[in-house]
Amino acid sequence: MQFNKHMTGIKVSTVFLIVLGAVLVINLAYAEMNILDIVKEYPPAPSRYKSLKLRDPFIPLARKKRVSAKSPLRKKTTKKLPKPKPAAKAKKVKDTPKAKVVTVYKERKEPAGMPLMPMEVYKKIQDTDPEMEANLKYYEKLFTNKVELRKMTDKKYNEVVSRYRNILLRTQKIRESFSKTELQIPYNELVFVGTIFKKKQIHALVETQDHKGYGVIRGTFVGPNLGIVEDVNKKSIIIAERYRNYLGEVIEKKQKITHKMPTHRS
Repeated sequence: MQFNKHMTGIKVSTVFLIVLGAVLVINLAYAEMNILDIVKEYPPAPSRYKSLKLRDPFIPLARKKRVSAKSPLRKKTTKKLPKPKPAAKAKKVKDTPKAKVVTVYKERKEPAGMPLMPMEVYKKIQDTDPEMEANLKYYEKLFTNKVELRKMTDKKYNEVVSRYRNILLRTQKIRESFSKTELQIPYNELVFVGTIFKKKQIHALVETQDHKGYGVIRGTFVGPNLGIVEDVNKKSIIIAERYRNYLGEVIEKKQKITHKMPTHRS
């Protein structure tokens, strides 16, 4: 009896498990049926557009073809383009050379009547008359510019020469203002008669036409042109005359008085 009770309990539990499994299977089957109904009612996009006979907008119209690595299409073919031929240069037509206008300027000769100015006079002008010194320098610079002189008309050139000549002539008046000694006379009126030594310096004895004697040393003014004694020896007296010409150049002239015996009156 006990065995039968035990068997009866097993059967009851088994039946319960069977019934529970059947219920679960029925529920799962019912759920799947609902999902299928939903899927049938709302098909996925591709099927939906197929059923409606419309193009799926998510699929591109043209698809790129995959090319394999070994495909000859992957090889880049670079065709060498022919070099463009250089355009033919148009030959320049040489213009007829125009005749150059050459201005011929008149050559200017050395102006006449431009007196020399002793350097001692010029030194005095530098010390006493700066305006005249500026005028002298202006014309000296102008007359050294040969090109500028050639550009001048004859009328203007003559006017410039005349103005400059007048300035140089005015310097002669300054020259006359120098105090003169008995020895500042023409050289042919002076006679060199001998020498003496005085204070370790040689002195030349010079006689004038009135038979008066004078001593001459280096630095003494002798002659009519403000010449200065440069050297004294037993045979001659050397006098240097320095001038400034109209170009501002310093010119030096040497004069010599040779030794002579004086002529005595009978």
